[in-house]
Amino acid sequence: MTDVTATAAAQRTAPAAARSVGIDLARVVGLVAIVAGHTWDGEEVSVWLFSWHVPIFFLLTGYLWRPGRPLGAEVRKRARTLLVPYVLWYLIVAGIWFTYASQKLYDDFDWHAAARTALGGVDAPRPFSAFWFVTALFAATVALRALEKIGPWAPWVVAALLLGLFFQDRVRWAGVYWSVATGVACLVFVLAGQVLRTQRDRVPLPAVTGVALIALGLVPVVSGDVSSLNLKSGFFGTPYLSVLCATAISIGILLVCEWAAGVLPELLLRPVVPLATAALPLLFTHTLVMAFIDTNVVMDTRWWVFWAALLLPWAVGLLIGRTRLRSVLL
Repeated sequence: MTDVTATAAAQRTAPAAARSVGIDLARVVGLVAIVAGHTWDGEEVSVWLFSWHVPIFFLLTGYLWRPGRPLGAEVRKRARTLLVPYVLWYLIVAGIWFTYASQKLYDDFDWHAAARTALGGVDAPRPFSAFWFVTALFAATVALRALEKIGPWAPWVVAALLLGLFFQDRVRWAGVYWSVATGVACLVFVLAGQVLRTQRDRVPLPAVTGVALIALGLVPVVSGDVSSLNLKSGFFGTPYLSVLCATAISIGILLVCEWAAGVLPELLLRPVVPLATAALPLLFTHTLVMAFIDTNVVMDTRWWVFWAALLLPWAVGLLIGRTRLRSVLL
């Protein structure tokens, strides 16, 4: 048995500090899908991606959830791993983009709109397109930690209520600063990840089951019978059905990735963990690369934009991983 195969086989019983290649592979797949979704935003490609490319990260959070941590410790941990990189990357991206855009547009540059990007969420358009997710994830994890102290039913009730409010008036609730309300509504995906964790060893034929779940979730969305999601704008699609489809796809991808981690050659899996570790630089800066390209170059094909927005930020992230800045920027 190779080292990678051994890791995959033990990933559900390993200590919390150990990394699962299968889970990291699912992260990498999700990151590539996010970049692709922003590259072809509004086109047919996005229909295949928007239903799951963000929900899968909430689901993974639940899949890795450790019960029992005090609320204060949870807040401190999430602040260190999410909010500190968020603030630093916001300052970096804002400094670069506002300096460039103000020089390019001169008197037409809207400093008021630029200042509103500090409020995050829907107030932060490109090149801050993905920033909302980090504060939403912070809200989801802190809310879950607080609610689980009340009882196991409490997070489900709050998530269902928030979803109902979004179905009624998504503009209002998505407009809550830093996507806090959106994050709490996304608890439904985190909770699904928790359930999957408890039932994971009972899943028969993970690869086959995973492919079946992906098809079960994708077919209604691609056919148009069920709406896709756009979580940043608070659009949870067709009431509850879109959430079920997103959950099925996300679970299916995770199952396939865990299976793949046990059968693929070690050479192919070796880059997975470093790429997953460099997720935040990619998440925060890929739309900055897109913004520069779109304002300076007329591309014959979006593929060039996709590869530039994927590889350049990832390269930056891998470089940061070799420095002391990794403790605050990764």
